[in-house]
Amino acid sequence: MARVFLSHASEDRALAAELHEWLGLEGHEVFLAADLRGWHRRR
Repeated sequence: MARVFLSHASEDRALAAELHEWLGLEGHEVFLAADLRGWHRRR
């Protein structure tokens, strides 16, 4: 199966969690990350 990186905006957190669960149940390795916009300014 696939290794999947799933990034999402904070307002889409619930949908991303559902997708993460569904992909995991299908046998995929899923990494779920929050919205990365502006990450370089948070250091």
